[in-house]
Amino acid sequence: MTLAEPASHAVSGVALTLRGVRRDYAGVRALQQVDLRLEPGAVLALLGPSGCGKSTLLKLLAGLEAPSDGEIWFGERLVATAHEQQPPQRRQLGMVFQDYALWPHLSVFANVAFPLQMQKVPRGELVQRVQQALQSVGLEHLAQRAPAALSGGQQQRVALARALVARPSLLLFDEPLSNLDRDLRESLSEDIARLLRELGTTAIYVTHDHEEACAVADQVAVMRQGQVEQIASPRDLWNAPASAWVARFLKLGAVLPARRNGQGVWLGEGLPCLAVPGNSAGSGDMDTGELLVPDSAIVLCAPDGSAWQARVHGQQYRSGSYRTTLHLPNGAVLHTDTRQRLAARQAVGLHIDAAQLRWFAASDHTATSGG
Repeated sequence: MTLAEPASHAVSGVALTLRGVRRDYAGVRALQQVDLRLEPGAVLALLGPSGCGKSTLLKLLAGLEAPSDGEIWFGERLVATAHEQQPPQRRQLGMVFQDYALWPHLSVFANVAFPLQMQKVPRGELVQRVQQALQSVGLEHLAQRAPAALSGGQQQRVALARALVARPSLLLFDEPLSNLDRDLRESLSEDIARLLRELGTTAIYVTHDHEEACAVADQVAVMRQGQVEQIASPRDLWNAPASAWVARFLKLGAVLPARRNGQGVWLGEGLPCLAVPGNSAGSGDMDTGELLVPDSAIVLCAPDGSAWQARVHGQQYRSGSYRTTLHLPNGAVLHTDTRQRLAARQAVGLHIDAAQLRWFAASDHTATSGG
């Protein structure tokens, strides 16, 4: 898998290549034959549920663990195999952690300066680079404060400045914003995305938050059980999930058991046929699989004269509309958004935009778009 190089006026990051990378723990396979290529300056988010392998992959890149098999390359440098690996301090890495990992007894300035002191950077250059790093995260006026006197968001900005000051060729983020509230996460994710593109640093960003991954990254790798299930741009990931599992994980809509043939798609006995555009099943035997019905594909209408009938199960008000849960006659559950306040158990008609539906074959999880 090769990711496109993002636009940047000063690409300073390193190309990253993984070839057949595997990681086992006492006979348990945590990472399975991952192949990946990341161009210099690209930002990749690793997204997936707990235990999917994203943190294991980050540890292998950082040099904190060795792969059980495969190779990891930084540009033209082979940095890790099962038998030999470069230590973290030789990999030109920067890391930003969930818990900030700041020295409580040092000032903001001293925390950011620490990596340069370890590199024995001359004092004049050190001061200039620390000031630039703090300015880039908007904290130059807090240089003499202690970390304990800062908010959580400010502490994370200090941690980011410390990672950037050493000018790493690869920057690793381990769920850096998970301790912060929603508004602060949105603000900081925008700042991180801007800084990474301005600096041209290659970055791997581990998160469990879908929106955060899409805000920061050029490409998103969705991981499942130690494997990369799909890798794509945020837009392509949302518009064209590669499997029913990805669609469920990203909460793209209802994913329901379905059958199809050349005439159309059925969601259950007694329900109308959906004439899905692009339906490629033959006209003979039924093909079984699953159908993604995005919330946006459903528009409510009067029940009289509508082929599709449902009952309102419940509503939740969210940002100007009601998130509405609908039960079909066979018990299948759909969701949509409407500005109408509806009563529980109220009968409604449905218009379903077939062009937005997506079919997943049961045998190979291959997706077929309705558009």
